[in-house]
Amino acid sequence: MSDANRTVLRYYEETTWGVITGNPKMTNLRETGESLKGTKATEVSEEIRSDRQIPGIIRTGIGAEGDLNFEYSYASYHDFLRALLMAAAWSSAVTVATAAQVDVTAATGTFTHATAWDTAPTVNQWVRVSGFTGAYIANNGYYKVATSAAGTFTVYNKDNLVDAAGQTGITIKQGAQIVNGVTPVSFSIEREHEDLTNIFELYRGMMPESMSLDIPVDGRITGSFSFMGKDEQALAATSGDGSPTAANENDIVSSANDIQFINVDHGSVCLMSGSIEVTNNLRPIRCAGELANHAIGTGRFGVTGDLELLFEDHTQKDKYLAHTEAGVAIAIEDAMTSGALGLGNGTLFEIPSFQMSDDETVAGGVDTELSESISFEAHMNATEDITMRIVIWPAE
Repeated sequence: MSDANRTVLRYYEETTWGVITGNPKMTNLRETGESLKGTKATEVSEEIRSDRQIPGIIRTGIGAEGDLNFEYSYASYHDFLRALLMAAAWSSAVTVATAAQVDVTAATGTFTHATAWDTAPTVNQWVRVSGFTGAYIANNGYYKVATSAAGTFTVYNKDNLVDAAGQTGITIKQGAQIVNGVTPVSFSIEREHEDLTNIFELYRGMMPESMSLDIPVDGRITGSFSFMGKDEQALAATSGDGSPTAANENDIVSSANDIQFINVDHGSVCLMSGSIEVTNNLRPIRCAGELANHAIGTGRFGVTGDLELLFEDHTQKDKYLAHTEAGVAIAIEDAMTSGALGLGNGTLFEIPSFQMSDDETVAGGVDTELSESISFEAHMNATEDITMRIVIWPAE
């Protein structure tokens, strides 16, 4: 017998879809459960026999599919996130300022350098600000750049800023990012049963069909990737080089400890629960004379989600009734302390433009908070020409 606790998954990014080249270096995966499997399509013969028996079951095609469940931890799924968005590569991080003297004007959301930035930040990208202390500590955090020049930039999400003059030791870094694109990325994923001898399964050509991300009011931030691929192979030896890269040991994040902020239209909200669903609408492509899938076709990129907010006013309701565009951003950091920026590993998920498909505010029963349940569907932001971005900052 084999125990689930003795299995390990590892992966390799393919250069050619469905082909594992040589014996490559693989990377072990962190996961809470999986359902990867080979698929087989069959048809029952309709031949008529006088003895009433079925003459055969005909195999008509094979493929691979399944889910990978996870508790979110920084860097564990960067390759899969890039593949999910079909982004060619993560952009390079940019140092805007290092231990600099910076002023803040809260009313206009303006950061001003005493001389000039190391590199001016890019409009509509996100920066992480650190180094403010004492009465000015609220200025530390994650900000989306609205305007940018040699010695000043402004931000959209300015609600929590406080005026500050002549503050020194301020560091500002623009994170590396990916946005939805058109570059397909595929993986070979291998399962090893370490309590058995030479028992492996290999799934080739695996592409992320979708991802779900669940954010509770308390508890771990969890999710799953769903894959579609070429085929499954049962093997007696690893497809890799035998010395895979170990999975990282970064902290598993939770809502209570590690959410830096949740903004709707750059304003803070009280989130009681939330979920995001991303899909690529993949489809298998079949060719006569080929048993396995010939390729995986890509469809439209879609993002939907649900937000349950503590009801406080008609800000979101007005947008729903007027069919007004909105957006959401969620920043997570794995070294926060009592809600303060700790300069740990940071991840930010942003959906710049969505329409609310439902908004419900009802009194569900006695002795309960009144919540506002919002469902949304994202679309291309007309200014940025994207539907979703993910930004990362390594720990400092």
